[in-house]
Amino acid sequence: MNRRISSVLIILITFLIFASCGNKKAEQKQVSRIVSLGPSATEILFAIGAGDKVVARTAFCDYPKEVADIPSVGGFSSESENLEAIISYKPDMVYLFAGMHDSFIKPLENLGITVYVSDAASIKAVEDEILAVGKLTGCEVKAEEVVKQMNAELSEIKAKVTEAKNKSEREEYKMFWQIWDDPLMTAGKNSYINDIIEAAGWINIFGDVEQAYPVVSAEAVISAKPNYVIMTGSSEISGAFSNVVFDKEYIKLLHEQDDFWGVEYMGNSEITRPSPRLVNTVKEFADMMISYSKK
Repeated sequence: MNRRISSVLIILITFLIFASCGNKKAEQKQVSRIVSLGPSATEILFAIGAGDKVVARTAFCDYPKEVADIPSVGGFSSESENLEAIISYKPDMVYLFAGMHDSFIKPLENLGITVYVSDAASIKAVEDEILAVGKLTGCEVKAEEVVKQMNAELSEIKAKVTEAKNKSEREEYKMFWQIWDDPLMTAGKNSYINDIIEAAGWINIFGDVEQAYPVVSAEAVISAKPNYVIMTGSSEISGAFSNVVFDKEYIKLLHEQDDFWGVEYMGNSEITRPSPRLVNTVKEFADMMISYSKK
């Protein structure tokens, strides 16, 4: 594994694991200059109408397109970001992530800067975060509208999933989500991704594992007999899509099983971001489930 791939793995795994950490409540005062230290944070700020308050962001913040004009303070962890650079933008709020930016919290607070530490352990947590950030930024009304729209769309998706299941003779739609392949890592019960899988009407084959992002064996995946595999990470992919992900031995063995529908690699970072766009992910997976329910 080369250095670049190792860095991507560290960033992905660290973000997913520490996104489940508790949320440290920010001081309740309205802010006007924000440094965002994560893609989902930037998306939330723009979604609630606080995009004009963002004075700096990370190199991984790429949505919406307007963020391209905002200066970057570095990568997506305290190791690739510089505290002095963050402070140089004179923020009155820094929107960061537990576990990834712990070393920044105390120094920022000592300077009187509001710190909001993100928690993204579930869909509900994302909605709560949107509302909390809305209060801090004076965008409460828009934040409430965003959450209301998310819930309306999720309710519509749930109704369609329920209808499809009622019409189908099939009782289970089982999914394995490969977060990384070396080691083989997936989403457990206490993870944001598990919430996404279940909201879309699927059963996570490792949904009974308490650990948020456990390492599992290929044998365990095969014995669980998933109907479908989603991949969002591979040590053998460097940027562009590659068919090499389908050459994994456990995937070949799954294809030999009855009732296995296939595997799909999804490199789009939107899939795993705990932002308002999570609804798109739920809808995509729900449509997939509904399509298979008709077979």
